Amino acid sequence: MKTLAIYPLGNNDLKSSDQQVLKDNYKNFIEELYENVKDNEKIKLHKNNELYFEVNGSKYYLPLLKAALKVDEISLKENIDIKIIFIATNQSDEKYSKKDTISLAKLLKVILERDKFGVEIFEINDKPNDLKLMIKSIQRFKSDFKDMLDSKEYEKVIFFGPGTPQINHAIIIELYDIFDAFWYYLEETGSRETKASKIHISKIIGTKILKEDIKSLLDIYDYQASYNISKNLSDKFNPPKEIELQQLEQLLEILYLRSIFVFDEAYEKLNSFLISDSEKDQAITELAKKLKKDLENLKKKDDKYLIYELYNRIVANICGGKINEGIAMLFRLEESLGKAINEKLLDTEIFKDSKTKKFDKFINAIENNPDLTEYLKKYNVNFTEPNRFVYTKIIAFFSEKSKDEHKKEIAQAFLDFTHEFDQENEKLSDLRNNTPYAHGFEGISKETLEKHKTSDKEIVGNLSKNLKKLFKVLNWNEDLIKDCRSEDFVFNEINRLLKQVYLEK
Repeated sequence: MKTLAIYPLGNNDLKSSDQQVLKDNYKNFIEELYENVKDNEKIKLHKNNELYFEVNGSKYYLPLLKAALKVDEISLKENIDIKIIFIATNQSDEKYSKKDTISLAKLLKVILERDKFGVEIFEINDKPNDLKLMIKSIQRFKSDFKDMLDSKEYEKVIFFGPGTPQINHAIIIELYDIFDAFWYYLEETGSRETKASKIHISKIIGTKILKEDIKSLLDIYDYQASYNISKNLSDKFNPPKEIELQQLEQLLEILYLRSIFVFDEAYEKLNSFLISDSEKDQAITELAKKLKKDLENLKKKDDKYLIYELYNRIVANICGGKINEGIAMLFRLEESLGKAINEKLLDTEIFKDSKTKKFDKFINAIENNPDLTEYLKKYNVNFTEPNRFVYTKIIAFFSEKSKDEHKKEIAQAFLDFTHEFDQENEKLSDLRNNTPYAHGFEGISKETLEKHKTSDKEIVGNLSKNLKKLFKVLNWNEDLIKDCRSEDFVFNEINRLLKQVYLEK
C-alpha cells in the first residue's frame, strides 16, 4: 500500500545557521534559495542525524519534516511509494505575503523528488489567519484531491502543527472524517529538536460529533438512524470496538427492531447482549431486564401489551415528527381496542382458524346469542369478517342490551372513547385518507395540523387522556399511559439512560 502524507507548511519549517536572515527577509531569501536548488541537481537531502541540504557551503535544516518522515507509516516504505501534499500559502496581496510558504513548497518539491518522493502542492490564496477562509480552502483541498483521499490504495497520514493555527484548525475540522487516516502533531522540543505525536483526531472528534447526532435522533425517537450512526461510530475507527460502543450499538438495534414490531428478532438480539463488570452497568442491566420483560410480553401477542406498545409508538411517531405514520396508526389502535373488548364481551378469542380459514370462535359466539345476531342483521352487519365497524356495532349492542353491568360499563366506556376520538379526529380521518398510507399522496406536517386547528401536542394529549379513562374501566394499568412530554414516557426513560451512560461523557 502507498502512503499519502498531508503536510501544512509553516515558515519555521526551514532552519538556518543564520536565522536572522530568514526572519528579516524570509520571502526573498527562500525565493533565491529555491532558484539555487532548482538549477543545481547536485543539491540533495542529507539524512544522517538531521535532515538538511547544503547550498554554497551553508546548511539548511528541516527538523519538522525530519520528524514527519520518521513516522512508521512513512519510514518503513520506499520513497517511491510515498506522495506528500504540501499545503502552502500564496497570497495575492503583497502586503501580507512576506511570510508565504509557496517558495519553500516549490524548493522542497524539487529536492524531495530528487530523492524519489512524489510531491504535490496545494496553494492557499486567502489570509491564513482567517478561520472561515481557511475552512473554505481546505474544503477546496478535499475536492481537488478527493480521488486520493477516498482511495483504499493509499494509507493516509495527516500532519498538523506547522502553519498558522487557523490552517491547522481547518484541517482538523474538515478532514477529521477521513476515518482511516493516521494523525500526527509536529512540534519543536528544542533547537532543531522535534517530535511527532500520534493523536486519534478522527476518534476524538468523530466520536463527539456522532454522539451528538445520536442524541438528537433519540430526541425524535428515531432508533433506526441512531443504530446506523452507532454502527458507523464503532466500525470506522482503527482501535477495536470498545465494549461501551458495542453495547450502545446492540441496544439501539434492539430498540429499532422493537420500533418496527419485529419482537422475536429483538428478543434474540437481547439474549446476546454484552454486559461488562463495571458498576455503571448495573443501570444497563436493569434496562436490559426491563426490555426483556417487555419483549417477552409482546412475543406472546397479548392484546393488552400490543395495545400499550402501539400507543407508545403512535406517541413517539407524532412527537418525533413522523405524523403520517402516527395518525395512520391511530386508526389501527381503535380497531385493536375494539377486538380486545369484543373478546371480553363475547368471552372468546378472535382469530382465523388455520384449517377452515374462518373466524369460527367469533362467529359461533355471535350466533349463540340470538339477540346479538338479530341486532347485527338489523344493521346489515356481516360479522363473518371482523373489522373496526363490526367490533363497534357489537360493542354498541352490549352498551344498549347487556344485562351484565360490568360488560355494559366496558362497552359504554369504549363508545365514549370512540365518540371523543371520532369527534376530535374527524379532521384527522380526512387527513389520513389523503396520505400515502390510505388513498392519496398528501403528507401531514405540523403546519398541516395547524391549518386544521390542531397540533401534535393536542392530538397526543387528548389520546392519552381518553385512553386512560378506557383503561381504568378495563382494569388495565392506566398509569402506563404517558404523554411524550412526561419524563416517565417509556422511551424518554430509555433515552435518558442511554444518554447518561454512553453519550454524555
